[in-house]
Amino acid sequence: MEIIQGKKTSEMEQEEFRKIIAPYSSVNVEIGTGKGKFVYEMAKNHPKAFFIGVDADRNNLEKYSHKIYRKPERGGLPNALYVISNVEELPPELNNTANIIWVILPWGSLLQGLILARTSLLQNMMRISCAKGILNLYISYDVKYEPTKIENLGLPELTCELIDEKLAPMYSSEGITITERKILDNEALKEISSQWARQLAYGRKRKTFFIKAEINKELVQ
Repeated sequence: MEIIQGKKTSEMEQEEFRKIIAPYSSVNVEIGTGKGKFVYEMAKNHPKAFFIGVDADRNNLEKYSHKIYRKPERGGLPNALYVISNVEELPPELNNTANIIWVILPWGSLLQGLILARTSLLQNMMRISCAKGILNLYISYDVKYEPTKIENLGLPELTCELIDEKLAPMYSSEGITITERKILDNEALKEISSQWARQLAYGRKRKTFFIKAEINKELVQ
């Protein structure tokens, strides 16, 4: 799989990847990591876990992918990695590794895939999950603020009813069981170590939905 270190990219083989993650208690994968701040801050605060940020835009990843390779006293982190990949083509090296999958405030095709329960996306997340994993989603969009973009993506209004009546059954059919959903206010977004989350937190009042799900591969075997 293609990994990035600042402006440089290289290929990491599965054997090397497995050796790197072996000492850690859990593996966390953020899909659509953007600039990668969430992964960096989580890795810094949870040194016993390994964190991987995945994004197709290599330019976004330059800053934090460079930072993790510094000496520890200068902010380097041995428990973080950034991978260049499209969400629809997640590298096979990630197969069966993720204890927890994170998606933090997605947009574009990733958001569309989650809200419309696109089978290919759900199956990709299932593929990289360990046998029994966790999926944490933070989703926020509002027709009052982004009407054109929402219309272009063909998204329905985001409500608890949509999650319960539409998403839950469709996710369940792919072995992903939604166990929790709640509405967060702007103040709660301040606790998420993401540049986009902080931007929304200090912007206009809006709802953000947190959705937690359990992934069980045995349900689809």
